[in-house]
Amino acid sequence: MHHALYIQEILLHIFGHCCPTESHWTPNRLSFTTDLAVLARTCRAFKEPALDVLWSELVDLSPLVRCLPGACQSLGLSYSFKRQLNETEWETLRSYTRRVWHITGYSNLHGWLDSDNFIAICNTPIMEPLFPNLRSLYWQGMAMIPVTHIAVPSLTSLDLHFRRVPVLNNFLDSVGELSPNITRFRIYVFQCQILHEAICSHICRWANLRVLDFHGVIVDATMVSRLSEISGLTYLSFTLIPGVTDWIPSSGSVSVFPRLMHLEMASESLGPVTGLLSCTQLPVLQNLVVVCPRCPSKEVFRSYMTTVQNVCSPESLINFLFFNNKSPRLPLSGTPDSESDGQLTLDDLRPCMGFVNLWQLRVDIKWSVALTDSDLVALVSAWPRVQYLHINEEWGWRTTGGITLRGLVELLERSRSLSLLCIAIHAESFTELPHDLDEALVPSMPLRILLADSVIRAADVPALVDVFVGLRVYLRFFVALNDVAMVNRVGAEGRGGGWRQVFDGVNERLWGPSRAAGGE
Repeated sequence: MHHALYIQEILLHIFGHCCPTESHWTPNRLSFTTDLAVLARTCRAFKEPALDVLWSELVDLSPLVRCLPGACQSLGLSYSFKRQLNETEWETLRSYTRRVWHITGYSNLHGWLDSDNFIAICNTPIMEPLFPNLRSLYWQGMAMIPVTHIAVPSLTSLDLHFRRVPVLNNFLDSVGELSPNITRFRIYVFQCQILHEAICSHICRWANLRVLDFHGVIVDATMVSRLSEISGLTYLSFTLIPGVTDWIPSSGSVSVFPRLMHLEMASESLGPVTGLLSCTQLPVLQNLVVVCPRCPSKEVFRSYMTTVQNVCSPESLINFLFFNNKSPRLPLSGTPDSESDGQLTLDDLRPCMGFVNLWQLRVDIKWSVALTDSDLVALVSAWPRVQYLHINEEWGWRTTGGITLRGLVELLERSRSLSLLCIAIHAESFTELPHDLDEALVPSMPLRILLADSVIRAADVPALVDVFVGLRVYLRFFVALNDVAMVNRVGAEGRGGGWRQVFDGVNERLWGPSRAAGGE
Protein backbone atom coordinates (compact mmCIF):
# COMPACT_ATOMS: atom_id res chain seq x y z
CA MET A 1 0.00 0.00 0.00
CA HIS A 2 1.28 3.47 -0.86
CA HIS A 3 2.89 5.23 2.11
CA ALA A 4 0.56 8.24 1.65
CA LEU A 5 -2.37 6.06 2.72
CA TYR A 6 -0.84 5.73 6.18
CA ILE A 7 -1.36 9.46 6.78
CA GLN A 8 -4.58 9.98 8.78
CA GLU A 9 -5.36 13.41 7.32
CA ILE A 10 -5.30 12.04 3.78
CA LEU A 11 -7.52 9.09 4.68
CA LEU A 12 -9.99 11.34 6.51
CA HIS A 13 -10.24 13.53 3.41
CA ILE A 14 -10.77 10.52 1.12
CA PHE A 15 -13.28 8.81 3.40
CA GLY A 16 -15.12 12.09 3.87
CA HIS A 17 -16.29 11.79 0.27
CA CYS A 18 -18.21 8.67 1.30
CA CYS A 19 -20.52 10.79 3.46
CA PRO A 20 -23.93 11.80 2.06
CA THR A 21 -24.74 15.49 1.82
CA GLU A 22 -28.28 14.98 3.17
CA SER A 23 -28.86 15.83 6.83
CA HIS A 24 -31.59 13.21 7.19
CA TRP A 25 -31.98 9.50 6.59
CA THR A 26 -32.15 8.39 2.96
CA PRO A 27 -31.33 5.15 1.13
CA ASN A 28 -28.10 6.85 0.01
CA ARG A 29 -27.09 7.35 3.65
CA LEU A 30 -27.49 3.63 4.28
CA SER A 31 -25.23 2.71 1.35
CA PHE A 32 -22.57 5.21 2.40
CA THR A 33 -22.68 3.84 5.95
CA THR A 34 -22.13 0.35 4.61
CA ASP A 35 -19.15 1.52 2.54
CA LEU A 36 -17.49 3.12 5.57
CA ALA A 37 -18.08 0.02 7.69
CA VAL A 38 -16.37 -2.08 5.00
CA LEU A 39 -13.43 0.34 4.90
CA ALA A 40 -13.06 0.13 8.70
CA ARG A 41 -12.64 -3.66 8.41
CA THR A 42 -10.27 -3.54 5.45
CA CYS A 43 -6.99 -3.01 7.32
CA ARG A 44 -5.57 -1.47 10.50
CA ALA A 45 -4.53 1.73 8.71
CA PHE A 46 -8.09 2.34 7.56
CA LYS A 47 -9.88 1.40 10.79
CA GLU A 48 -9.60 4.57 12.89
CA PRO A 49 -10.18 7.21 10.17
CA ALA A 50 -13.07 5.18 8.69
CA LEU A 51 -14.71 4.88 12.10
CA ASP A 52 -14.19 8.60 12.72
CA VAL A 53 -16.08 9.45 9.53
CA LEU A 54 -18.71 6.74 10.05
CA TRP A 55 -19.62 8.00 13.52
CA SER A 56 -19.07 11.72 12.91
CA GLU A 57 -22.83 12.31 12.52
CA LEU A 58 -25.77 10.61 14.22
CA VAL A 59 -29.30 11.06 12.92
CA ASP A 60 -30.59 9.36 16.08
CA LEU A 61 -29.22 7.27 18.96
CA SER A 62 -30.36 3.83 17.84
CA PRO A 63 -27.00 2.94 16.17
CA LEU A 64 -25.44 3.03 19.65
CA VAL A 65 -27.67 0.12 20.65
CA ARG A 66 -27.10 -1.81 17.44
CA CYS A 67 -23.33 -1.63 17.83
CA LEU A 68 -23.63 -4.00 20.83
CA PRO A 69 -25.20 -7.11 19.29
CA GLY A 70 -24.63 -9.21 22.42
CA ALA A 71 -26.75 -6.85 24.52
CA CYS A 72 -29.22 -5.73 21.83
CA GLN A 73 -32.50 -7.18 20.64
CA SER A 74 -34.73 -6.21 17.74
CA LEU A 75 -38.45 -5.61 18.32
CA GLY A 76 -39.82 -5.14 14.84
CA LEU A 77 -38.60 -1.74 13.72
CA SER A 78 -37.27 -0.76 17.15
CA TYR A 79 -34.24 -1.82 19.17
CA SER A 80 -33.65 -2.21 22.88
CA PHE A 81 -31.17 -3.57 25.38
CA LYS A 82 -32.09 -7.03 26.69
CA ARG A 83 -29.98 -6.58 29.83
CA GLN A 84 -27.86 -4.05 31.67
CA LEU A 85 -24.52 -3.23 30.05
CA ASN A 86 -21.31 -4.30 31.68
CA GLU A 87 -18.22 -2.13 32.03
CA THR A 88 -16.61 -3.46 28.86
CA GLU A 89 -19.73 -2.73 26.81
CA TRP A 90 -19.89 0.79 28.18
CA GLU A 91 -16.29 1.32 27.10
CA THR A 92 -17.14 0.00 23.64
CA LEU A 93 -20.07 2.39 23.47
CA ARG A 94 -17.89 5.32 24.50
CA SER A 95 -15.27 4.39 21.90
CA TYR A 96 -17.93 5.31 19.34
CA THR A 97 -19.60 8.27 21.05
CA ARG A 98 -16.28 10.10 21.40
CA ARG A 99 -16.15 10.22 17.60
CA VAL A 100 -19.55 11.93 17.25
CA TRP A 101 -19.33 15.56 16.11
CA HIS A 102 -22.91 16.16 14.99
CA ILE A 103 -26.30 14.93 16.21
CA THR A 104 -29.03 15.76 13.71
CA GLY A 105 -32.26 14.25 15.03
CA TYR A 106 -34.51 15.94 12.46
CA SER A 107 -37.48 13.61 12.93
CA ASN A 108 -36.91 12.13 16.37
CA LEU A 109 -33.74 11.81 18.38
CA HIS A 110 -34.88 8.39 19.64
CA GLY A 111 -35.11 7.03 16.10
CA TRP A 112 -35.86 3.32 16.44
CA LEU A 113 -35.08 3.40 20.15
CA ASP A 114 -37.75 3.26 22.84
CA SER A 115 -37.76 5.81 25.65
CA ASP A 116 -36.55 3.37 28.34
CA ASN A 117 -33.41 2.54 26.39
CA PHE A 118 -32.92 6.19 25.51
CA ILE A 119 -32.77 6.88 29.24
CA ALA A 120 -30.46 3.89 29.78
CA ILE A 121 -27.92 5.25 27.29
CA CYS A 122 -28.03 8.69 28.87
CA ASN A 123 -27.46 7.33 32.40
CA THR A 124 -23.90 6.15 32.01
CA PRO A 125 -22.06 4.92 35.12
CA ILE A 126 -19.08 7.14 34.26
CA MET A 127 -19.47 10.77 35.26
CA GLU A 128 -18.06 12.19 32.04
CA PRO A 129 -19.79 13.57 28.93
CA LEU A 130 -21.08 10.83 26.66
CA PHE A 131 -20.29 13.01 23.61
CA PRO A 132 -17.08 14.81 24.63
CA ASN A 133 -16.30 16.11 21.12
CA LEU A 134 -19.80 17.17 20.07
CA ARG A 135 -19.83 20.25 17.82
CA SER A 136 -23.46 20.64 16.75
CA LEU A 137 -26.81 19.42 18.03
CA TYR A 138 -30.18 19.50 16.30
CA TRP A 139 -32.70 18.15 18.77
CA GLN A 140 -36.41 17.57 18.34
CA GLY A 141 -38.54 15.42 20.60
CA MET A 142 -40.05 15.04 24.02
CA ALA A 143 -37.05 13.78 26.00
CA MET A 144 -33.71 15.51 26.14
CA ILE A 145 -30.17 14.20 26.46
CA PRO A 146 -28.89 15.27 29.89
CA VAL A 147 -26.95 18.50 29.70
CA THR A 148 -23.85 16.85 31.19
CA HIS A 149 -23.48 14.72 28.05
CA ILE A 150 -23.80 17.42 25.40
CA ALA A 151 -22.74 20.71 27.04
CA VAL A 152 -19.04 20.51 26.21
CA PRO A 153 -16.53 23.23 25.26
CA SER A 154 -16.40 21.98 21.64
CA LEU A 155 -20.14 22.60 21.11
CA THR A 156 -20.69 25.56 18.74
CA SER A 157 -24.11 25.02 17.14
CA LEU A 158 -27.51 24.41 18.78
CA ASP A 159 -30.86 23.90 17.02
CA LEU A 160 -33.47 23.14 19.66
CA HIS A 161 -37.20 22.40 19.54
CA PHE A 162 -39.09 22.92 22.81
CA ARG A 163 -42.76 22.77 23.66
CA ARG A 164 -42.46 25.15 26.58
CA VAL A 165 -40.19 28.15 27.15
CA PRO A 166 -39.50 27.36 30.86
CA VAL A 167 -37.87 24.06 29.84
CA LEU A 168 -35.65 26.01 27.49
CA ASN A 169 -34.72 28.39 30.29
CA ASN A 170 -33.56 25.56 32.55
CA PHE A 171 -31.59 23.98 29.74
CA LEU A 172 -29.76 27.19 28.82
CA ASP A 173 -28.95 27.89 32.45
CA SER A 174 -26.61 24.88 32.36
CA VAL A 175 -25.42 25.00 28.77
CA GLY A 176 -24.36 28.65 29.01
CA GLU A 177 -21.65 27.82 31.54
CA LEU A 178 -20.43 24.52 30.08
CA SER A 179 -20.46 25.53 26.39
CA PRO A 180 -19.20 29.11 26.16
CA ASN A 181 -18.23 28.89 22.48
CA ILE A 182 -21.70 28.73 20.87
CA THR A 183 -21.68 30.57 17.53
CA ARG A 184 -25.05 29.45 16.12
CA PHE A 185 -28.30 29.19 18.09
CA ARG A 186 -31.74 28.49 16.67
CA ILE A 187 -34.83 28.08 18.87
CA TYR A 188 -38.08 26.51 17.70
CA VAL A 189 -40.95 26.73 20.18
CA PHE A 190 -44.45 25.46 19.44
CA GLN A 191 -47.47 27.81 19.56
CA CYS A 192 -45.58 31.13 19.67
CA GLN A 193 -44.56 31.72 23.27
CA ILE A 194 -43.03 34.85 24.79
CA LEU A 195 -39.32 34.79 25.53
CA HIS A 196 -38.32 35.13 29.17
CA GLU A 197 -35.88 37.86 30.15
CA ALA A 198 -33.71 35.20 31.80
CA ILE A 199 -33.27 33.39 28.47
CA CYS A 200 -32.11 36.60 26.86
CA SER A 201 -29.54 36.98 29.64
CA HIS A 202 -28.24 33.44 29.02
CA ILE A 203 -27.87 34.13 25.31
CA CYS A 204 -26.00 37.38 25.84
CA ARG A 205 -23.28 35.46 27.68
CA TRP A 206 -22.21 33.83 24.41
CA ALA A 207 -19.66 36.36 23.25
CA ASN A 208 -18.88 34.34 20.09
CA LEU A 209 -22.50 34.08 18.93
CA ARG A 210 -22.93 34.84 15.22
CA VAL A 211 -26.34 33.41 14.25
CA LEU A 212 -29.48 33.80 16.39
CA ASP A 213 -32.88 32.65 15.13
CA PHE A 214 -36.03 32.76 17.28
CA HIS A 215 -38.72 30.69 15.56
CA GLY A 216 -42.02 30.68 17.41
CA VAL A 217 -40.49 32.76 20.19
CA ILE A 218 -41.91 36.25 20.62
CA VAL A 219 -39.65 38.99 21.95
CA ASP A 220 -40.16 42.62 22.86
CA ALA A 221 -38.09 45.54 21.60
CA THR A 222 -36.20 45.86 24.88
CA MET A 223 -34.86 42.32 24.53
CA VAL A 224 -33.82 43.02 20.94
CA SER A 225 -31.96 46.06 22.17
CA ARG A 226 -30.13 43.91 24.73
CA LEU A 227 -28.95 41.59 21.97
CA SER A 228 -26.79 44.43 20.62
CA GLU A 229 -24.43 43.50 23.48
CA ILE A 230 -23.35 40.57 21.29
CA SER A 231 -20.99 42.55 19.09
CA GLY A 232 -20.23 39.72 16.64
CA LEU A 233 -23.85 38.91 15.74
CA THR A 234 -24.26 38.61 11.94
CA TYR A 235 -27.72 36.96 11.60
CA LEU A 236 -30.81 37.80 13.66
CA SER A 237 -34.39 36.64 13.17
CA PHE A 238 -37.30 37.13 15.57
CA THR A 239 -41.00 37.92 16.03
CA LEU A 240 -42.06 41.08 17.85
CA ILE A 241 -44.66 40.78 20.57
CA PRO A 242 -48.19 41.15 19.08
CA GLY A 243 -50.86 43.60 20.14
CA VAL A 244 -48.49 46.58 20.21
CA THR A 245 -49.37 49.31 17.73
CA ASP A 246 -46.16 51.26 18.18
CA TRP A 247 -43.02 51.31 20.23
CA ILE A 248 -41.36 54.48 21.42
CA PRO A 249 -37.64 54.16 22.25
CA SER A 250 -36.05 55.73 25.27
CA SER A 251 -34.76 59.23 24.65
CA GLY A 252 -31.30 59.11 23.11
CA SER A 253 -31.13 55.30 23.29
CA VAL A 254 -29.56 53.76 20.17
CA SER A 255 -28.64 50.10 19.77
CA VAL A 256 -25.77 49.43 17.38
CA PHE A 257 -25.31 46.05 15.70
CA PRO A 258 -21.85 46.59 14.19
CA ARG A 259 -21.60 43.29 12.25
CA LEU A 260 -25.24 42.36 11.62
CA MET A 261 -25.71 41.45 7.95
CA HIS A 262 -29.10 39.68 7.97
CA LEU A 263 -32.14 40.95 9.88
CA GLU A 264 -35.51 39.21 9.63
CA MET A 265 -38.55 40.42 11.57
CA ALA A 266 -42.18 39.35 11.82
CA SER A 267 -44.69 41.68 13.45
CA GLU A 268 -48.45 41.89 13.51
CA SER A 269 -48.25 45.49 12.30
CA LEU A 270 -45.55 47.66 10.79
CA GLY A 271 -45.51 50.35 13.49
CA PRO A 272 -43.45 48.40 16.07
CA VAL A 273 -40.91 47.50 13.39
CA THR A 274 -40.48 51.14 12.46
CA GLY A 275 -40.17 52.14 16.12
CA LEU A 276 -37.53 49.48 16.76
CA LEU A 277 -35.51 50.42 13.69
CA SER A 278 -35.63 54.12 14.55
CA CYS A 279 -33.43 53.50 17.59
CA THR A 280 -31.10 51.05 15.87
CA GLN A 281 -27.98 51.46 13.76
CA LEU A 282 -27.18 48.79 11.16
CA PRO A 283 -23.99 49.96 9.42
CA VAL A 284 -23.23 46.76 7.47
CA LEU A 285 -26.73 45.27 7.01
CA GLN A 286 -27.11 43.47 3.67
CA ASN A 287 -30.45 41.66 3.95
CA LEU A 288 -33.63 43.11 5.48
CA VAL A 289 -36.75 40.93 5.57
CA VAL A 290 -39.99 42.12 7.21
CA VAL A 291 -43.29 40.21 7.37
CA CYS A 292 -46.47 41.99 8.57
CA PRO A 293 -49.91 40.35 8.23
CA ARG A 294 -51.73 43.65 8.80
CA CYS A 295 -51.85 45.98 5.84
CA PRO A 296 -50.17 49.29 6.75
CA SER A 297 -51.55 52.73 6.01
CA LYS A 298 -49.79 54.94 3.49
CA GLU A 299 -48.32 57.06 6.27
CA VAL A 300 -47.01 54.08 8.23
CA PHE A 301 -45.43 52.46 5.17
CA ARG A 302 -43.67 55.64 4.10
CA SER A 303 -42.43 56.17 7.65
CA TYR A 304 -40.99 52.65 7.60
CA MET A 305 -39.25 53.20 4.26
CA THR A 306 -37.74 56.49 5.43
CA THR A 307 -36.52 54.85 8.65
CA VAL A 308 -34.82 52.07 6.70
CA GLN A 309 -33.10 54.70 4.59
CA ASN A 310 -31.78 56.41 7.75
CA VAL A 311 -30.50 53.38 9.67
CA CYS A 312 -28.91 51.35 6.85
CA SER A 313 -25.78 52.20 4.92
CA PRO A 314 -26.43 53.23 1.27
CA GLU A 315 -23.59 50.96 0.12
CA SER A 316 -24.38 47.88 2.23
CA LEU A 317 -28.04 46.94 1.74
CA ILE A 318 -28.44 44.55 -1.20
CA ASN A 319 -31.69 42.66 -0.44
CA PHE A 320 -34.88 44.46 0.62
CA LEU A 321 -37.96 42.29 1.17
CA PHE A 322 -41.34 43.30 2.58
CA PHE A 323 -44.25 40.84 2.77
CA ASN A 324 -47.73 41.95 3.75
CA ASN A 325 -49.05 38.44 4.32
CA LYS A 326 -49.52 35.82 6.99
CA SER A 327 -46.51 34.54 8.88
CA PRO A 328 -46.36 31.04 10.41
CA ARG A 329 -44.42 32.65 13.25
CA LEU A 330 -47.21 35.00 14.29
CA PRO A 331 -50.87 34.31 15.18
CA LEU A 332 -53.23 37.14 14.33
CA SER A 333 -55.03 38.86 17.19
CA GLY A 334 -58.05 39.94 15.14
CA THR A 335 -57.19 43.60 14.54
CA PRO A 336 -58.64 44.72 11.16
CA ASP A 337 -56.44 45.86 8.30
CA SER A 338 -55.53 49.54 8.43
CA GLU A 339 -55.90 50.07 4.69
CA SER A 340 -56.17 47.74 1.72
CA ASP A 341 -57.25 50.11 -1.06
CA GLY A 342 -54.06 52.19 -1.29
CA GLN A 343 -51.86 52.47 -4.38
CA LEU A 344 -48.16 51.66 -4.51
CA THR A 345 -46.35 54.50 -6.29
CA LEU A 346 -42.79 55.52 -7.00
CA ASP A 347 -42.85 57.92 -4.05
CA ASP A 348 -43.46 54.96 -1.72
CA LEU A 349 -40.35 53.18 -3.02
CA ARG A 350 -38.16 56.24 -3.52
CA PRO A 351 -36.24 55.88 -0.20
CA CYS A 352 -34.86 52.55 -1.50
CA MET A 353 -33.35 54.28 -4.52
CA GLY A 354 -30.55 55.50 -2.25
CA PHE A 355 -29.22 51.95 -1.85
CA VAL A 356 -26.89 51.97 -4.83
CA ASN A 357 -25.88 48.29 -4.59
CA LEU A 358 -29.38 46.88 -4.26
CA TRP A 359 -29.54 43.42 -5.76
CA GLN A 360 -33.12 42.41 -4.92
CA LEU A 361 -36.29 44.39 -4.23
CA ARG A 362 -39.33 42.37 -3.29
CA VAL A 363 -42.48 44.14 -2.11
CA ASP A 364 -45.81 42.37 -1.69
CA ILE A 365 -48.43 44.66 -0.18
CA LYS A 366 -52.22 44.61 -0.18
CA TRP A 367 -52.47 47.67 -2.42
CA SER A 368 -52.96 48.08 -6.12
CA VAL A 369 -49.87 49.13 -8.07
CA ALA A 370 -49.70 52.43 -9.96
CA LEU A 371 -46.16 52.24 -11.33
CA THR A 372 -45.59 53.53 -14.86
CA ASP A 373 -42.94 52.79 -17.48
CA SER A 374 -40.85 55.75 -16.37
CA ASP A 375 -41.18 54.74 -12.71
CA LEU A 376 -39.72 51.28 -13.30
CA VAL A 377 -36.97 52.69 -15.49
CA ALA A 378 -36.11 55.15 -12.71
CA LEU A 379 -35.89 52.30 -10.20
CA VAL A 380 -33.55 50.08 -12.22
CA SER A 381 -31.47 53.13 -13.20
CA ALA A 382 -30.81 53.74 -9.49
CA TRP A 383 -29.67 50.13 -9.01
CA PRO A 384 -27.11 49.14 -11.65
CA ARG A 385 -26.68 45.67 -10.11
CA VAL A 386 -30.34 44.77 -9.55
CA GLN A 387 -31.23 41.22 -10.56
CA TYR A 388 -34.61 40.64 -8.92
CA LEU A 389 -37.47 43.14 -9.12
CA HIS A 390 -40.53 41.54 -7.52
CA ILE A 391 -43.63 43.68 -7.07
CA ASN A 392 -46.91 42.26 -5.75
CA GLU A 393 -46.59 38.69 -6.91
CA GLU A 394 -49.14 37.53 -4.34
CA TRP A 395 -51.56 40.47 -4.23
CA GLY A 396 -51.37 41.40 -7.92
CA TRP A 397 -51.24 44.85 -9.50
CA ARG A 398 -55.02 45.08 -9.80
CA THR A 399 -54.88 47.38 -12.76
CA THR A 400 -56.24 47.23 -16.31
CA GLY A 401 -52.98 48.74 -17.51
CA GLY A 402 -49.39 47.87 -16.66
CA ILE A 403 -46.01 48.21 -18.36
CA THR A 404 -46.15 48.88 -22.08
CA LEU A 405 -44.04 47.20 -24.73
CA ARG A 406 -41.91 50.34 -25.10
CA GLY A 407 -41.51 50.48 -21.35
CA LEU A 408 -40.40 46.85 -21.15
CA VAL A 409 -37.85 47.36 -23.93
CA GLU A 410 -36.44 50.46 -22.24
CA LEU A 411 -36.32 48.59 -18.93
CA LEU A 412 -34.26 45.82 -20.50
CA GLU A 413 -31.99 48.33 -22.20
CA ARG A 414 -31.30 50.12 -18.92
CA SER A 415 -30.63 47.00 -16.83
CA ARG A 416 -28.66 44.16 -18.37
CA SER A 417 -28.34 42.40 -14.99
CA LEU A 418 -32.05 41.63 -14.50
CA SER A 419 -32.81 37.93 -14.15
CA LEU A 420 -36.36 38.06 -12.78
CA LEU A 421 -39.21 40.55 -13.07
CA CYS A 422 -42.62 40.34 -11.45
CA ILE A 423 -44.75 42.97 -13.16
CA ALA A 424 -48.08 43.44 -14.89
CA ILE A 425 -47.89 44.28 -18.59
CA HIS A 426 -50.35 46.24 -20.68
CA ALA A 427 -51.12 43.58 -23.29
CA GLU A 428 -53.05 45.92 -25.60
CA SER A 429 -49.91 48.03 -26.12
CA PHE A 430 -48.10 44.96 -27.51
CA THR A 431 -49.72 45.32 -30.92
CA GLU A 432 -46.60 45.36 -33.05
CA LEU A 433 -42.89 44.95 -32.55
CA PRO A 434 -40.79 48.12 -32.87
CA HIS A 435 -38.34 47.94 -35.79
CA ASP A 436 -35.56 49.79 -33.98
CA LEU A 437 -34.71 47.10 -31.45
CA ASP A 438 -30.98 46.71 -30.95
CA GLU A 439 -30.41 43.04 -31.59
CA ALA A 440 -26.98 43.30 -29.98
CA LEU A 441 -28.66 43.84 -26.61
CA VAL A 442 -28.61 40.57 -24.71
CA PRO A 443 -29.14 40.29 -20.95
CA SER A 444 -26.11 39.19 -18.96
CA MET A 445 -28.14 36.24 -17.62
CA PRO A 446 -31.39 34.41 -18.47
CA LEU A 447 -34.42 36.59 -17.76
CA ARG A 448 -37.77 35.36 -16.46
CA ILE A 449 -40.92 37.46 -16.19
CA LEU A 450 -43.74 36.70 -13.77
CA LEU A 451 -46.90 38.25 -15.17
CA ALA A 452 -48.66 39.00 -11.89
CA ASP A 453 -52.35 39.51 -12.80
CA SER A 454 -51.83 40.99 -16.28
CA VAL A 455 -55.08 41.37 -18.24
CA ILE A 456 -55.21 39.59 -21.60
CA ARG A 457 -57.87 39.30 -24.31
CA ALA A 458 -58.19 36.32 -26.62
CA ALA A 459 -57.88 38.63 -29.65
CA ASP A 460 -54.44 39.83 -28.42
CA VAL A 461 -52.83 36.37 -28.30
CA PRO A 462 -51.48 36.22 -31.93
CA ALA A 463 -49.99 39.72 -31.73
CA LEU A 464 -48.39 38.95 -28.34
CA VAL A 465 -46.83 35.80 -29.79
CA ASP A 466 -45.26 37.90 -32.59
CA VAL A 467 -43.96 40.44 -30.09
CA PHE A 468 -42.31 37.96 -27.75
CA VAL A 469 -40.79 36.01 -30.63
CA GLY A 470 -39.20 39.29 -31.70
CA LEU A 471 -38.05 39.96 -28.13
CA ARG A 472 -36.13 36.70 -27.94
CA VAL A 473 -32.89 38.70 -28.11
CA TYR A 474 -33.87 40.10 -24.73
CA LEU A 475 -35.45 37.04 -23.13
CA ARG A 476 -33.20 33.99 -23.18
CA PHE A 477 -35.95 32.16 -21.31
CA PHE A 478 -39.42 33.24 -22.23
CA VAL A 479 -42.10 34.38 -19.80
CA ALA A 480 -42.51 32.19 -16.71
CA LEU A 481 -46.16 32.06 -15.74
CA ASN A 482 -46.92 31.92 -12.04
CA ASP A 483 -50.12 30.01 -12.78
CA VAL A 484 -51.04 29.16 -9.20
CA ALA A 485 -50.88 32.75 -8.01
CA MET A 486 -52.82 33.96 -11.06
CA VAL A 487 -55.55 31.36 -10.82
CA ASN A 488 -56.09 31.91 -7.09
CA ARG A 489 -56.16 35.69 -7.33
CA VAL A 490 -59.57 37.35 -7.20
CA GLY A 491 -60.52 38.82 -10.56
CA ALA A 492 -57.77 37.03 -12.49
CA GLU A 493 -59.75 33.96 -13.53
CA GLY A 494 -59.02 32.82 -17.06
CA ARG A 495 -55.93 34.98 -17.55
CA GLY A 496 -53.55 32.11 -16.90
CA GLY A 497 -55.05 30.24 -19.86
CA GLY A 498 -54.62 33.22 -22.19
CA TRP A 499 -50.99 33.70 -21.25
CA ARG A 500 -50.39 29.98 -21.55
CA GLN A 501 -51.49 30.22 -25.18
CA VAL A 502 -48.94 32.99 -25.71
CA PHE A 503 -46.25 30.94 -24.00
CA ASP A 504 -46.96 27.84 -26.08
CA GLY A 505 -47.20 29.87 -29.28
CA VAL A 506 -43.79 31.45 -28.75
CA ASN A 507 -42.15 28.11 -27.97
CA GLU A 508 -43.68 26.53 -31.05
CA ARG A 509 -42.38 29.34 -33.26
CA LEU A 510 -38.90 29.24 -31.72
CA TRP A 511 -38.34 25.57 -31.03
CA GLY A 512 -40.96 23.59 -32.93
CA PRO A 513 -44.18 21.79 -31.91
CA SER A 514 -42.52 18.93 -29.99
CA ARG A 515 -40.65 21.18 -27.56
CA ALA A 516 -43.62 23.50 -27.15
CA ALA A 517 -45.78 20.50 -26.23
CA GLY A 518 -43.24 19.64 -23.55
CA GLY A 519 -43.80 23.03 -21.87
CA GLU A 520 -40.26 24.36 -22.37
